[in-house]
Amino acid sequence: MQESVSPPGDLEGKTAQMNADFRHDLKARTQAEHDRVDAALSALNLAVAPDFIRFLSLHRACFGAMVQACTHGSAMQDTLNDICTRIDDDLHTLGAPPVASLPVDLGRVDPLALDYMLEGSRLGSKVLRRAWVQSDDVVVRKAGRYFATPAPVERWRAVCAKLSDIDADSPRAACIVADAKRLFGLFTFAPVVRDDRPVRQAV
Repeated sequence: MQESVSPPGDLEGKTAQMNADFRHDLKARTQAEHDRVDAALSALNLAVAPDFIRFLSLHRACFGAMVQACTHGSAMQDTLNDICTRIDDDLHTLGAPPVASLPVDLGRVDPLALDYMLEGSRLGSKVLRRAWVQSDDVVVRKAGRYFATPAPVERWRAVCAKLSDIDADSPRAACIVADAKRLFGLFTFAPVVRDDRPVRQAV
């Protein structure tokens, strides 16, 4: 999920002066895809184990696919691998089965599209975390590795600045839009292939 609230500070005012601001164009052109993912995630109650497992499993499947699209050895790949490990730990704590890999090959993906999806997703997860912290389930609250992932707002600001530097009519802009749509699509495709075996008793 991506945070729909604008980042703090005066970043938007500054970047808007650079050009027609591709960042806003990108948001507008992927709004339908964003809304579908947002609706699916917002319907989950992260305070209860079954929905929290679905939330984590969905992110694990999608982030796992995104890892394969990263440049080998890149900082983005390292970050995604760390997040995947955290989610695996949380799912183990919850007694959930391992998440099956998505049968997709994203091929080449613009690194900035990956940045946009990851950092937006992490900001959005900060909002959803509010439900998780209110859980009365001790095991759910114990599974907090994913929500403890550092997500500096400066990274989101940096992504916004890079997007605003791009000519909205350029070939790269068109590529980023197409790639972002594909990445959003992962989050609507993943549930149909997620392993939904009964959850075993957590230990």
